Amino acid sequence: MLSGLSAAEKAKYGLHHAERYKYLNQGGNVKITQKKDSEDFIRLVSAMEVLGFYPVEQETIFGILASILHLGNIQLVYP
Repeated sequence: MLSGLSAAEKAKYGLHHAERYKYLNQGGNVKITQKKDSEDFIRLVSAMEVLGFYPVEQETIFGILASILHLGNIQLVYP
């Protein structure tokens, strides 16, 4: 999603680079050299369209995924 959304769409969800998200950066490297995330995202959106997902449904899914990424960065501090 981070590689496939336009800059405007990422801004809509408050998204940044993958390195900023704890759920994505724990392995030390957010990129897999043999994998093209942007192409995978295009295939995902295409599959959603074939399955009959409306654009508003796709936006809802992307919003939920963005929320999960943001929630993963919350750190609870106990006294």
